[in-house]
Amino acid sequence: NNITLISEPLFLDASVTIIPPLIPLMILFLLGKFTFSRYI
Repeated sequence: NNITLISEPLFLDASVTIIPPLIPLMILFLLGKFTFSRYI
């Protein structure tokens, strides 16, 4: 239990620092997928 209690905040902190820069890329990717599938 001690290990999970220690590693979980670190994991959440890492995801908070990693995910926000990826959100615009994900949105662009999804928009590109939708427009691309529309033309096909």
